Amino acid sequence: MQSYTALLALHDKLGSEIFASQLYRRGWKILATEGTAKHIRGHGLALKTVEELTGMPPLFEGRVRTLHPKVFGGILYEPSNVAHKGDLRKINAPLINIVAVNFRPFDEVIKSEESSRDILRAIDVGGVALLHAVSKMCNDERVFPVVDPKDYREIIEVIRERPSPIIPGKLWNDLHRKALKYRLGYENAVATWLLDNELKVK
Repeated sequence: MQSYTALLALHDKLGSEIFASQLYRRGWKILATEGTAKHIRGHGLALKTVEELTGMPPLFEGRVRTLHPKVFGGILYEPSNVAHKGDLRKINAPLINIVAVNFRPFDEVIKSEESSRDILRAIDVGGVALLHAVSKMCNDERVFPVVDPKDYREIIEVIRERPSPIIPGKLWNDLHRKALKYRLGYENAVATWLLDNELKVK
């Protein structure tokens, strides 16, 4: 029986334990970043952390967590590509079918952090890269993003009715569109702040 994997890397963890539990009950494997894993394990659910998958702890004060071939390979893999099959076996990476990601809102970062250095430290890197990778795979129905906890219920209802991660086209399209707008909104906020502050013409 083929298994499916959901990766959760969340700032807003609301409902993530229910989402993960419902997937797990349907045979899905759950992979999560450290903070998200701690939250979900606190509700008694078994899962694997990104660190356990990659064999590497978070590096550079947490700036490098998910940026690893075993994570991105499982997203960017194309089943019809023979070379990709060999690469996937070589790194022993799981196929990742759901990428659930959200960031700390950047306007919140600006208001709460005291210095430009602290703001720069708080800029998300790995989560943005994950959503960029999923967008690159927007012609592959086996993988889709989730950026809004409000979508968890509909996804679970759909998955209850089918054994695979292939969801109806409209929902799949809506999730990709929402994730793209979410990522671009975040990056635009970061770029605006950088241009007005760190990169301002003197």
